[in-house]
Parts: sequence; structure tokens; C-alpha cells
Amino acid sequence: MTMDLVKHGGDPLVGDLATPVNSSGIVKAWINNLPAYRKGMSANARGLEIGMAHGYYLYGPFATSGPIRGTTMSLVSGVLSASAVIIVLSVAIQIYSSVSSAKPLPSVTTADPGSDFGTKEGWSAVGSGFLIGGCGGAVIAGVLSYAIAAFVG
Repeated sequence: MTMDLVKHGGDPLVGDLATPVNSSGIVKAWINNLPAYRKGMSANARGLEIGMAHGYYLYGPFATSGPIRGTTMSLVSGVLSASAVIIVLSVAIQIYSSVSSAKPLPSVTTADPGSDFGTKEGWSAVGSGFLIGGCGGAVIAGVLSYAIAAFVG
């Protein structure tokens, strides 16, 4: 008995295969709950949430593995370095939004990808929210690290 685990997503010529991983219910629910695909969010709120997560996790490597780790300035260095990376990524988003205007296509995992990423205005709003959220996430991570360091030591 032959069992096909990989099926095409409606058209075998598209190249969007429905595998057991990307077509399972739990993976679809997880991906559709990400801020990029969540229903009912504005483009600015999408960028804000994505930026907060990125700013928060970019802080750690700069503060703990940077050249001035172990000093009192490592916390400030982590915030400034993470903010600099967020600014560079925001510029990249703005450049991408100025040249891209293709509407996102539905796939096996995301049946309705939303319209925010199909217009220049949507990408611009996502980019501005990303900048504010990213710098804010880096600052929050720095404040939490400072509070923990003050409490422990």
C-alpha cells in the first residue's frame, strides 16, 4: 500500500506542496497567529509587535557578547547596538516598500495573507511601527537587565 505524504496544494505546477508539517492544524494555527498574518490588526500594530520582539531579542547578544561585556556600560551598549540594527532594518523595510507592490499570494499555510503587505502604504506603516517597537523593545530589555543587575548585585 502506497501512502502519499506530500500532496500539491491544488495545482502541481505551482510548487506549493502540502507536507505533513505545513498543512497540519497546529502549524497553520501557529503561523496564522503570528502578527504578520493575524486578522484584525492594523499595519502599524503589526510592525509594532514584530519590532518589539526583534528589539527585545537583539539586545541580549550585544549586551552579553559585545566587546565591553562585563562592564557597567554593557547594558547601554546593548541598547544602542540593538537600536542601530533596528534602524538599519527599518531603512531596509522602507527601501523594500518603495520598490515592491505585489500582492501576497495565498499558500497552503496562509489562505488569506492580508492586504497590508501588498501596498506601499501598508509596508510603510509596518516599517514605522517596526522602528518604534524595535527601539522600545531594546530599551525595555535594557531596563529589565539593569533592574535585575541592581537587584542581584
